[in-house]
This record gives sequence, structure tokens and C-alpha cells, in this order.
Amino acid sequence: MTQKNINTQHSNNNKPCPITVLFDLDGTLVDSTKDLYAALQETFGDALPDLDLGEVHSLIREGGLAKIRDWFHLHHSDPAHLKRLSQLNRAFAEQSVDFSTPFPGIEDLLAFLAEHQIPWGIVTNKIQRLTTPLLERLGWATQAKVVVCGDTLSFRKPHPAPLWRAQKAFSNDLEDTFFVGDSQRDIQAASAAGMIGVLACFGSTPGISEASAWGADHLITEPHALKTILLTHLTKANNRHVE
Repeated sequence: MTQKNINTQHSNNNKPCPITVLFDLDGTLVDSTKDLYAALQETFGDALPDLDLGEVHSLIREGGLAKIRDWFHLHHSDPAHLKRLSQLNRAFAEQSVDFSTPFPGIEDLLAFLAEHQIPWGIVTNKIQRLTTPLLERLGWATQAKVVVCGDTLSFRKPHPAPLWRAQKAFSNDLEDTFFVGDSQRDIQAASAAGMIGVLACFGSTPGISEASAWGADHLITEPHALKTILLTHLTKANNRHVE
């Protein structure tokens, strides 16, 4: 069945698409390496250790600002540390407006989802105050059907609760919901939620040999590869619903 035939069949039935795609944000949809690096420079100045972009990639993959708090031993209970954390959050929010950009192929992938009427959303550990301005600038705030941020619930990935919260916005089953992320905690969250985990290895993910041990259902090295995976599953889901 061709891509065109799948899309036509779905449109003619006037039924909700049987599959859904949820994405992580930083390191999966957007490259925020330069944002974080600039925010770190502004916040810590000469106290910042020498970092290359690969190491900043790792910080994003391993937890972003939460990882940095651990790295610099910053605690919310310490007023001085709290001030530094606030400065870092503010700097990161400002830099996100200037530097964060979609990875090559992401806009084409989102256009593909729209063409095939496959709904999508975002589940990120980034807090809402940092997420919303970025999505608005990229034009995704109205495209994503649901956005669950790091402060939406009391749980964050790798706990499955944020994924379950996002999935409530759709009518399909968990087994027909994809979660695409670049980190081990993303794959852990997908597995715990009962969703299909797709590891995106085009952002901040380490070597494929290491990442392949994380237990993802699929591993992709470019956004375009997700199209084939989705169309294959869409065909199966459509046939299953007909039966």
C-alpha cells in the first residue's frame, strides 16, 4: 500500500488515526546545545570548566538543568544556590529563543505527520516556563495536540506518568502510541508506560552500540526513518481495526 493510499483510506473513513506519536523535546526535536552552553557561560563565567559541545550534548541527554544542579552541587535549600539556579533558568530561557533549532529533517517529519493525519505531542522534562516560548517561536505550540512538561505533574521521566498523561489526549491504545526520545530514561519511560519506544540517535545520543543496549523497540539515525516505521504500524493498526 502506498503512502497516498494509506492517507486516503484514513480520510475516507473519518475515524481518528489509530496511532499517535509523542516526542521528547531537547536532543530529539530540537538541538539546544548552543542554548545551554551560552546559559552556562553567562551564569558561571570563569568558574565553568572547559566544555566542548559533545559534553554539553551529554548534559542535555542526562537531564539538562537537573544534571547541572548535581554537577555544581546546587541546592534549592541554599539561598545563594537558589539565586544561581534562577539565573541559570533565566539565561537558558533567553538563549532558547535565540539558538534552539529543529534538527535537520524534523520539520519534514512533522509535515508528514500532518499529511497523514497522525496526531502528535511532546513530553519533556523541561519546565513549562522554558518550553512554551520555544514552541511558540518554532510554530509548534498549535501543532502539538498535547504538551506535558517537567512541572506538569509531580513525576518526571523515566516515570511513565507523564507519558500516560499525554496519551489521555488521544483516542488510540497504548500499544499504538510511539514515544521518540534520545536518552535512556526516555526508553525506560516508554517501556514502563507500555508504549513503543523509538531511540533517536541523531541528537545527543552516544554511540549506537551503547544506545542499542537500552532496549528500544526501534532505533533511528535520522528523522526520515521514522516515517517507514509509522506507515508499517499504521497499516497493521488499520487492518486490526477492520477485523
